Amino acid sequence: MASNFPTTNERIKEEMLTCSLCLEPFRTPKVLPCQHSFCEHCLKLWVKKNAGKLTCPICRLEMPDNDHNPLCIVTKHEQSPVEVYCTVCQTPMCTKCALVEHPPPRHRHQYLEEAAKEGKQRLQPLAAEMKNKIQAVYMGMNNVDQEIRKLREKHDKTEKEIDQHAQKVMNHVVTKQLEAKQRLSLILNSRNRNLESQRKNLEWTKAMLESAHEFVENVIKFSSPSECLFSLRNVTERVNHILKLEIEDIPNVDSNFCLIANEKMLHEELVYQQDTENVEVEGMKKSINMGKELNLTIRSTKEGLSVQQQYIQVTVITPVGEYQSVPLLSRGGKGRGVIQCTVIFKQEGNHSLMITYGNHQAIGAPFDIMVLPSVGRGYRFGSKGSALSYFNKPSAVAINNNGQLVVADKYNHRVQILDRKGHCLNSLKFDQFPKPFTPVDIAVSEDSRYFISDRGNKQIVVCTEHQLITTFGQIEGINPESITLTNDGCVLVIDSQQGRHCIRKYTVDGIHVMVMGNTGSKRRQFNHAVSIVMNKNNQVYISDMVDRCIQILDPSLHYVSRFRTHGTEINQFYYPCGIDVDKDNNIYVCDPNNKRICKYTVSGELLGYIAERKVNFPTCIAVSKDYPLIIVVTEPKQHAITILYL
Repeated sequence: MASNFPTTNERIKEEMLTCSLCLEPFRTPKVLPCQHSFCEHCLKLWVKKNAGKLTCPICRLEMPDNDHNPLCIVTKHEQSPVEVYCTVCQTPMCTKCALVEHPPPRHRHQYLEEAAKEGKQRLQPLAAEMKNKIQAVYMGMNNVDQEIRKLREKHDKTEKEIDQHAQKVMNHVVTKQLEAKQRLSLILNSRNRNLESQRKNLEWTKAMLESAHEFVENVIKFSSPSECLFSLRNVTERVNHILKLEIEDIPNVDSNFCLIANEKMLHEELVYQQDTENVEVEGMKKSINMGKELNLTIRSTKEGLSVQQQYIQVTVITPVGEYQSVPLLSRGGKGRGVIQCTVIFKQEGNHSLMITYGNHQAIGAPFDIMVLPSVGRGYRFGSKGSALSYFNKPSAVAINNNGQLVVADKYNHRVQILDRKGHCLNSLKFDQFPKPFTPVDIAVSEDSRYFISDRGNKQIVVCTEHQLITTFGQIEGINPESITLTNDGCVLVIDSQQGRHCIRKYTVDGIHVMVMGNTGSKRRQFNHAVSIVMNKNNQVYISDMVDRCIQILDPSLHYVSRFRTHGTEINQFYYPCGIDVDKDNNIYVCDPNNKRICKYTVSGELLGYIAERKVNFPTCIAVSKDYPLIIVVTEPKQHAITILYL
């Protein structure tokens, strides 16, 4: 459509290239000292009209006759050509004016053509700079045009996405409608069955009561004295029995249920794309006790960028597949707004935590979280038997890298791998050895290899969950007890050969490195060492059941100290057995005769007792290396495993 309005270029041309007196394009333009321009002919007429005085037709600035300002507009000698330029006054003039009004040496003259040539040379850089500016303007206009085009394309694309999303939502709503009606039918059928069953029970009770009542009434009305007395005892017992029946006069289930509409389905937002990326979550844990709060902070990874609460959604997926929305709390700090939320889990098991910002998942999401039983709660499983998940005097337990339990089922000649509910996931057996495989202890490496003390074949077995890797120790004729892995990648084994109790050190490939100790009660001697472990500081702890002490060695297996507190009182143990450490280097010792677990500092100071009188003869122990703390003990007399959550 044509426009009657002048373009930008037309307006600029009209304003800058038109004489304000004749309203025509400039003819021989002249610039006054006030910087207003006019045609030379128009100015001459303006001077004559104003009695020979020159004033600016626009701003009314008066130009005196003796004025020597930079530009002389009208020469007094109309017949003389303008040939000279005064470089001091920067004014072109005729020769007569130059001699009379601009005499040397106060003024310097230059030929008009030469001065104009120099003036044009001075204008060339300005013209070039102006040209660059014009190019920059064109480039800017091109960039803006491109962005306008992209904006329109984005509009069209987003419009299609809105239509597609709307259709998807409608399909989803229809699906949800059908699912809701199906759930409604299930609720109806389930509750109706319960109520119908309750009604049948009430009908049966009613029939019994009416029959008994009718019988009693007949006895009262029609029986003879002898018939009444002969039947009185049986009738009374029968009636009393019937009267004890509970009358379920309150419905087992009620009819109260309602629809809770998900209004989020009706809420959509258009957001800047760069605001929906690079969101991180702080405070995430792999496991947590039920009832404990998981406090999370959601923030942008981009400096200075705040996350907006309305675009964040936190959802918990429970072990049974239910979706639970988590409320959020907004908080600002140091120029970067962050969002906080608190998650409290209400059931045990594996949960999934989804955190989205706009259409994007947070970094690392979704997160898997194992919800453990409440703090202080214990869980026991197992009984005597040879089927999977049954035990025959379990002699040791470890926790593998997946958080599963690895149990040395000694007299069933196998190692069982179980979940924390006691369900067997795998069973390791070896039939290729000369004698029955008899595991007495287990250590798990970071690469998920199992190092197993095999008492039956006097060897160490190295394997994965699927295959045998190697064996070693036969050359030394070991009688292996407890086994542990060092922080520098070696294996320590308690060797209880007859007449010599010692500690042997091997590489993980089975190369014998050194032996330390013998039988006795002195330093670096053992009467019946049963358990060995190394902490993060490379200190080695060995429990000696007969000597009733804990020996502490340095990484080179040199004696450091020991502590013994024999007895049944506070700060005493009777026969110390299994030993392990937590991530803070605290020591945990099984005290089977006192039916408790003793907790000590790194130097052997008592911190307290765990599960006192709640475990029955605990002999071997495994402690998790992350919090929340999990303690697993074997109870061979019960053929059971007990898990304690701290």
